[in-house]
Amino acid sequence: MYYLNTEKTDVCDVLLTTTTHWQSGAIRLGTGSDISHASLLVDPHVLIDSTKEGVQSRNIHRIEYDDKCSIHLMRLKEFLSVEQKRLIVNFVRSKIAMRYNTFQAFVSGAVQHGLLKNGPKEERMFCSRLVAEAFASAGIKLVENPVYCTPEDLLQSPLLEEIDDISLFVPNDNFISVNHGQRNFDQDMKDRTNHLLNTVRKICPKIETLNDIDWFLIQNQQYDADILKAFVESGYLSLENEIFEATQYLYNPDAFIAYFQSDSVKHCVDVSLKEDYSRHYINKNCYERYVKQYHLKTFEALKNLYEIITEHVEARFECALEVLDILKPQDYVLGQVTSLDQTSCSLKKWDGDLTQITLNSKLIKIIDEKNINENSVIYAKLIDEGNGCFAFDDFIKLN
Repeated sequence: MYYLNTEKTDVCDVLLTTTTHWQSGAIRLGTGSDISHASLLVDPHVLIDSTKEGVQSRNIHRIEYDDKCSIHLMRLKEFLSVEQKRLIVNFVRSKIAMRYNTFQAFVSGAVQHGLLKNGPKEERMFCSRLVAEAFASAGIKLVENPVYCTPEDLLQSPLLEEIDDISLFVPNDNFISVNHGQRNFDQDMKDRTNHLLNTVRKICPKIETLNDIDWFLIQNQQYDADILKAFVESGYLSLENEIFEATQYLYNPDAFIAYFQSDSVKHCVDVSLKEDYSRHYINKNCYERYVKQYHLKTFEALKNLYEIITEHVEARFECALEVLDILKPQDYVLGQVTSLDQTSCSLKKWDGDLTQITLNSKLIKIIDEKNINENSVIYAKLIDEGNGCFAFDDFIKLN
């Protein structure tokens, strides 16, 4: 058993894997491949995939891989723009809870390779379709037919390249899994989302995703009380506060350091400060508009939920900054960009020193992607190149 080290993972990476289940063996036999499943990373630590439980998100740190299972981390060869990443990630997030189509997944290989002239009309989702259609939504055609393709087709896509040495690690006797002694909130969210949708589908069988509930309610406002009851009884609205109560160490600097110990800085930089939470603010603003426009109790409850979520996001962010201020890691600096051109930028550290950063083409693209400009406050890991010059190894924009 091993885990995937996320040091080399990135947003919009494609993860191709398999399992020891007989269904996986049948897929591998039928496609002549060593893999049977595809998923998409929406964050370096979070993937979204389509399984028999529907389309759901999962924390990579909770996923255990069998020693006998193959794994491939694939990345688009060409640079992805901010807009393309946004479209790809938004596409898969919009499919959360969509049901799985076993038959269409089974015949996908035959359709992709011409053994079946036309596949059945597209309905619901399966793993490789989710990934291929996500990229297609951003104008990137990974395979000939995104509607019907297999994980092996994605593996062989000429637009993707495999990331070597993806740092799989085998736990030793001292390793404590993220699953150890903790509730699996990923599974809780799956269960409550599916409970919610199974209830709502009794009202309207055509509903597939959470977004569909909004549109149905706007068109059928007489069901407001029934939809709100489904949200409440599923536990969907209360899970955020349950997670908050169970993860108080993410909100108190001393508890944070006691919990993560030597990994405190790494968790701050790689998770707490780097995760993209923008969708929560978008959802909060959306439901604020819906409340003003439609005056429905369901939308009021969802507005309140996202107000709580964004408050928690900001509190975790502030806690991470306080942790870094306490630990003061020597290889990271907190500072403000004072000048920036196509070859270099100057960073004013909080102690007043100016650090000259040399920029290569990759850094220029990253700076552009993160919208770094003069007066941006950043947290950066620096590599000393001598002569008073440094280069970024990693950095996070804080404002």
